[in-house]
Amino acid sequence: MNKKSLDLGNRMPKIIGTKSYLVKQLLSPRQQPKVKFNIPSLKNIGVSSYIPKNIMKQERSNLPADVLKRIIRVQALARRYLVRCRFVKYAIYYHSVLLIQSVWRGYRTRKRLRLMKKKPCPDCKKVLNMILPELRSIRMEIDHIADQQQELLALNQKYEKAFRYLFEQVAKLQNTSTNNKII
Repeated sequence: MNKKSLDLGNRMPKIIGTKSYLVKQLLSPRQQPKVKFNIPSLKNIGVSSYIPKNIMKQERSNLPADVLKRIIRVQALARRYLVRCRFVKYAIYYHSVLLIQSVWRGYRTRKRLRLMKKKPCPDCKKVLNMILPELRSIRMEIDHIADQQQELLALNQKYEKAFRYLFEQVAKLQNTSTNNKII
């Protein structure tokens, strides 16, 4: 049999009797899962803030030239901010897509490895079949106890409401009796 190993992070499982094309497919994914995503500096993203010499022609406004210059600068800052926000959103989405792709490829790799593994030993199945009825009965007992606890909890809440009502009534009676004595 042909023995080969596959790199899956920290673990190195052995694949026994695998086909070479499958190993090549597993070892060479379309895109490396651990891609370092370098976001360029947001300050390098430029949006034009060019202010022409004759602002009145461009803006066709009755406002003074100083005010128009300030407005154009504010508009440019706002445009830069929007462009940067969009870029950051795009970067976050792209990074999450890369993570999802890498996780999916890892899942497919593990699934293929699982299919290639040997069948579990028959002794394990025998032991499991012996234990399963006991586990089912224990689960039934736990469900029954949980139901009893729910009933007790509901009963406890009813008693709390009743006692709260009684205490409120006693407090009202005490208040009215003290008010009558004062008058």
